[in-house]
Amino acid sequence: GPFEAITEDIDTNLDATLFIDDDGDWYMYYPKKEDINVVKMSSVDAVDYWTFKNLGVTVAEDAWTEGPVMIKYKDTYFLTFCGGEFMNTGYQIHYATSDGDLMDFTRGENSPILINTDITTYPGLGHSCMVTGPNLDSLYKIYHSMPYQNQPRVVMIDPLYINGNYMQALGPTFTAQQVPDIPDIY
Repeated sequence: GPFEAITEDIDTNLDATLFIDDDGDWYMYYPKKEDINVVKMSSVDAVDYWTFKNLGVTVAEDAWTEGPVMIKYKDTYFLTFCGGEFMNTGYQIHYATSDGDLMDFTRGENSPILINTDITTYPGLGHSCMVTGPNLDSLYKIYHSMPYQNQPRVVMIDPLYINGNYMQALGPTFTAQQVPDIPDIY
């Protein structure tokens, strides 16, 4: 810093995420209570307010929804988001897909992709990102969890698999995991 605000608040108070598509178009995804919204941007400091759209993807009716994150994998766009009550087993990670219109998404057929119903271990799975592993091939979901009895949140990481429009995280896992090898071309 020091940092300086360059735009006004656009009706969001947390968790906005930017996505720049292959064609250079900018999008901002952000939550508002139960839903994820999207608005196009001309640049990092120019929001095209007239393009606002509620995507209609949510964790559940009347459930808080937050933490949108976007990736493009091959020709499909995946938007993950979380919600529910972060202090219990109702907090979980879901996804929606788009085949190209980044203002229109369909909820994933096997949502949620991460949930823990055992309150005595690590419930409250949410707020995540998706990254490519060190072998430049594997995908991973990195997210936080609220341990039992209000201990500090912990960061968890699990393999993430995508096949067409189908996404699945192999977790949650509560033990150390093997790190993938680096690529042969390293």
